[in-house]
Amino acid sequence: MKNLSDPETAAKIKKEMEEKPYYASYDEMFFPLLKNPETSGKFLTEIADVLQKDPIDALFSIIIDEGGSSLMVEFTMYEEDIRSALRYPESVVGSDNFAIPRGMQSNHPRHVCCFPYMIEKYVRKEKLVSLPEMVSKMTGKTAKIFGIPDRGLIKEGYWADIVIFDYDKMRSNMDYKKPDAKPTGISKVIVNGVIAYEEGEATETRPGRVIEP
Repeated sequence: MKNLSDPETAAKIKKEMEEKPYYASYDEMFFPLLKNPETSGKFLTEIADVLQKDPIDALFSIIIDEGGSSLMVEFTMYEEDIRSALRYPESVVGSDNFAIPRGMQSNHPRHVCCFPYMIEKYVRKEKLVSLPEMVSKMTGKTAKIFGIPDRGLIKEGYWADIVIFDYDKMRSNMDYKKPDAKPTGISKVIVNGVIAYEEGEATETRPGRVIEP
């Protein structure tokens, strides 16, 4: 923060960034939640236009204005890479999501949209893999790879972790500008045999537990 606020030091940092470009281009860097409503929900190139600065100077302004902490989403994944991975029989589907307290605004659609999105896009729309294959990649195969016992299958003696959804109505509603948007088509989520989510809302129950492989 102090270095970026010092013109001489900031100029040196900028020069190094120009000489050693980041792997993501400026039009692939998206900032979903910024304090400034004029720049929030925009790509860095758009923010630079709003602030009438070049992208690096705009990035410095964001860092300073946000107190050194801000979420940036990078659109650097390529669809064909994802499709190729999904076609591989032993691949599994996961998310680098993290838990947030109730009442806190989600800052990324992956909090609730990751798995509905995979089913909606790659199963129903593109028919890249079958529904049973996709569900297995999200559940049983993942549990097996990580050595998590009694999970991932609907089977006697296993913990009842179940998602009840309408395949034809499944919509992720994923929107990076509205990361709190909820998916539709999911009627219930059952965790350890207890209903934890029903008709679009979390229940007051807390049946989850920390598990270790």
